Amino acid sequence: MREEIRSVKSKKVPRINVKINSIDTKVLIDTGSSINIISQSVIDKMSPTPKLEKSEIKAYPFGQKQPIHVEGKYKLTVESNSRFVLVDFQNIKGNSETIISYETAVELGIVPVINSMRNSDYKELCGKYNQLFKGLGKLKDIEVKFYVDESVVPSTQPPRRVPFHVREKVKKEHQRLEKTLTS
Repeated sequence: MREEIRSVKSKKVPRINVKINSIDTKVLIDTGSSINIISQSVIDKMSPTPKLEKSEIKAYPFGQKQPIHVEGKYKLTVESNSRFVLVDFQNIKGNSETIISYETAVELGIVPVINSMRNSDYKELCGKYNQLFKGLGKLKDIEVKFYVDESVVPSTQPPRRVPFHVREKVKKEHQRLEKTLTS
């Protein structure tokens, strides 16, 4: 099984304090990782020392072709916000930071799950509620009142920047529109 590990050196990365086998530990939340990694210094604090099991994982640093040597894995209990999960932590040779994966972070309630709709779900809903998706979308025979706080001073916001990947298309469209206005 091929797994990728990312190394983050920035100070603005998501870290959180959790308990791993009752040891207070600061961990990096890596939503791009599919494995959990435990630092040897955290294992050394545990009494009794957990049993190192054989691991079948081949861990690859992000963008690398050579795997990192995985010593083995530990089955450890992680606690955060009164939630407990039993997960596998890979022990990597050398000095490493303790990392929890996306899956573990979701199980602990640290990272929310954002559900998206598949195209088939969308078509099913449109078919089931077809009457709601017809017409101009106007509210008929309903009066709506907007409440405006007169004490608030109106302000203008600067226009949003055009995303870099569409700037060329926007420039061409802008030139095309200018030509149609001047001709």
